[in-house]
Amino acid sequence: MQSAFVDIGLDRDAFLYVTDLLPPEGAEEGLPEVKKPVPGIESLLKSGQDLLVQVVKEPLGRKGPRVTAQLSLPGRRLVFLPGGKGRMVSRRVEAEAEKERLRQLAEGIPGDGGFILRTAAAGMSLPELQQDAEDLRRRWSQILGRRSGASVPACLHREADLPVRVLRDLLTESVDRVLVDDAGTLERCRDYARLSVPHLVPRIERYDRPDPVFDFFGIEKEILKALRQRVWLASGGYLLIHPTEALVAIDVNTGKFVGGTDFEETALLTNLEAAREIFRQIRLRDLGGILVIDFIDMPSLEHRRQLAETLEQALKS
Repeated sequence: MQSAFVDIGLDRDAFLYVTDLLPPEGAEEGLPEVKKPVPGIESLLKSGQDLLVQVVKEPLGRKGPRVTAQLSLPGRRLVFLPGGKGRMVSRRVEAEAEKERLRQLAEGIPGDGGFILRTAAAGMSLPELQQDAEDLRRRWSQILGRRSGASVPACLHREADLPVRVLRDLLTESVDRVLVDDAGTLERCRDYARLSVPHLVPRIERYDRPDPVFDFFGIEKEILKALRQRVWLASGGYLLIHPTEALVAIDVNTGKFVGGTDFEETALLTNLEAAREIFRQIRLRDLGGILVIDFIDMPSLEHRRQLAETLEQALKS
């Protein structure tokens, strides 16, 4: 299996693939990646050995959590890779001029370890990036300090709770306001914003209407829809989403949509609408692993090309 079971103090052992044990290998830009033979995991680990790992996937079904020895610490603008090398820019930064500016700035971040510049780094100055790097290095030093006095297995670091992570990853100038319906959570969010984006603190407001916040904004309805197996499309077609332990199967159906007299056109319109909705559902439901999509058959090569292009565009999100 080329895997090891790791006792992290839970009911079920975590599992570690050999590729998650080896240091990451990044090909230099413009050069082809050279595949090296993977050594047997038994030559890298022995029973009873202490190991520092990070959970990357929660338990699912009968499987325990998946862990990696390729550690990463996310900050607002940077991700620190303690065992990594080099400086990289997120692929989500699309403007080539800004990407090149960030590449040049990244070279000015001193010290060992690797860094990935996130989309929130766009428009930032070198001192701001260096401050984020220092904060992440300080957090890493604290983790190593806790490790020296811990009895194995032990949790050395836990990510911030969900509201703070949402602010860290999504709160930018483009956000008009953040509504929080709990006084304690509101204060934690403002404390985080005071440290990282003080000028945006006034945009974090208390929600004080009598209706629950998810009901008022129609979010509860969307959550319920996200739990259903059948998802209706605006045209009258629908998706059937079947998550299994091994993969997620998604079936596209015309349903109530009859279109015009040309079934080929009906199939194309349904498939194009379904493609866009499928990727929205993947994000909403946090679906991963193997995804199998069964579109309505289309003999026309031109229609298939249109569908492939739509899928490509939808994947960018």
